[in-house]
Amino acid sequence: MAVKNERLTAFRRLNKLTQDDLGDFLGVSKSFVSQIENGRVDLPYHLRQQILENDRGWDVAPLVVEGSIFGDGNTVNNGHDQNVSADAGLVAALREAQAQNAKSQEHIDRLLAIIEGFQR
Repeated sequence: MAVKNERLTAFRRLNKLTQDDLGDFLGVSKSFVSQIENGRVDLPYHLRQQILENDRGWDVAPLVVEGSIFGDGNTVNNGHDQNVSADAGLVAALREAQAQNAKSQEHIDRLLAIIEGFQR
C-alpha cells in the first residue's frame, strides 16, 4: 500500500518545480508524479536516488530523513519519518548495495590519487 508522499510535494514546491518539471527530470509523466504525491503508488527507490543525486542545486532536505533511508534492525524508513517492517532479505540487499557504493567510491578515490600523482 502506498503512502501519501508529502515529502515529494514539499521538495517540489520548495524548489519551485511543477509536476511536469519533475516528471521531465525523472523521465516519467506528470500523472505518475501526481500518483506518487497522492499515495496511489510509491516513489521508486531509483527515482528517489536520482532526485537526491541531482546536480541542479535543488534543496533535497524534505526528502532526507535522519540522513539515511535505513532505520535500525529490520526496518526501512518510508520517507515519512516512519520506520516500517521490511523483509530481512530486502534490508540485507539494500545494505549490500550501500556497501558496494562505498567500495566503488574508495576505488574512484584511489584512482584519482594515482592520476594526480602522474600529473605532478
